[in-house]
Amino acid sequence: MKILLTGATGFVGSYILKTLLADHHSVCIVVRKYSKSDRIRDVVEKCIVYRQDTAAPERIFSENRIDCVIHCATCYGRNGKEYMQNITSNLLFPVELLCCAAEH
Repeated sequence: MKILLTGATGFVGSYILKTLLADHHSVCIVVRKYSKSDRIRDVVEKCIVYRQDTAAPERIFSENRIDCVIHCATCYGRNGKEYMQNITSNLLFPVELLCCAAEH
């Protein structure tokens, strides 16, 4: 199964990623340009990696036959993140993923 996973560099997402790979799934991950990949550095080469700032969800779905989407990415508003950045990360991006998944 080919799975799209967001939030793969986070605490929960990194465990999900490693479990999916151990179960021999093909995994595409979406990461932010400022994400730290320490938690997944031992498995990231086994993934198809897209940066959120350069790859729109439409591109990800058109380049891959995604069977399942697991959305774990979130923005907590830490470090003075702008209000709109929280809305974009936590509301608009997941809706865009859902629409692309439904279309493809």
